[in-house]
Amino acid sequence: MILKTLINNLKGAPEHPELSNDTMITLSQIESGCLFIPWDENVYMVIKSTQNEIADLKKLSRITISTELIERPEFPTVALYMRFHTEGDRSYDFEYYFNIEASEELGLLEKLSAQKNLGIILYDERIEHSAEIRLTDEDKSGLASLLVRARGLV
Repeated sequence: MILKTLINNLKGAPEHPELSNDTMITLSQIESGCLFIPWDENVYMVIKSTQNEIADLKKLSRITISTELIERPEFPTVALYMRFHTEGDRSYDFEYYFNIEASEELGLLEKLSAQKNLGIILYDERIEHSAEIRLTDEDKSGLASLLVRARGLV
């Protein structure tokens, strides 16, 4: 999947999203990485990184996403591999594994496959930037078909 819309504050993107206490605790325990959270009826990707990387990520030109269904009996997951390409020809890779046996994580995937935009929050010690990117119909249908296969494992 290629998300073609540039990352920028689109109409309707939250100016200052609020993060739950649980999310803040989780972010305080990781140096860098990403997680997906429910917020304001949608799913947002929170990226925790350094100030320098956040400055680059604000200049995002495109995102490529690939998905994989990992069929392990002990821990079936849907993997999202994301590459953020910046204007300066730099790229940043993130990956996230949704545990499809956990109803909360499966619910996040279901919401993500149905929503129009993916919210992104760039975070260091506080929220540095928030934006939304439009998900194409192709992006959503690819994720939806993967979800059908994933539900067959649980």
